Amino acid sequence: MTPENVTKQISNLAFMFDLSEPLKPGIVSALNEVSQIERVAPDTVILSPGESSSDAGFVLLAGSVEIQSPDGFTRSLDPPVILGEMKQFHFDPSGKRMVTVRTLCEVTVLRFVWTDLYALLSKRISAKEVEEFRLALQEHAWMHYLELQDEL
Repeated sequence: MTPENVTKQISNLAFMFDLSEPLKPGIVSALNEVSQIERVAPDTVILSPGESSSDAGFVLLAGSVEIQSPDGFTRSLDPPVILGEMKQFHFDPSGKRMVTVRTLCEVTVLRFVWTDLYALLSKRISAKEVEEFRLALQEHAWMHYLELQDEL
């Protein structure tokens, strides 16, 4: 996948549409900078419920994944989509991951560490802009959470 395609996929993440136009290039640049492109084999679990130590996040660039909640609700997702964002907002009081994310085919992802992303953003953009990013991401995470609770 070319750098231009990666940038386009990041730019098309749902939460990006909630950001002010001047902020978007900085978010895209930071995500590109702290991430590594990885290919992941079919039927691989990339996020597991109960995980508390991992601070990994992913942007699905190509392929499909299935999200499964502990109560059996499943949903497949296609790119571009950010994964691992719900853990950032402690939807589970114990601070653990809530769902299984499994690849349905070979996928291409950007893998990053949330603390690395926030550290870079804190150096490059204002605290107000970091908060704007967090709020947009949190709203997106709430939508995922409600979908998993089968409330949408």
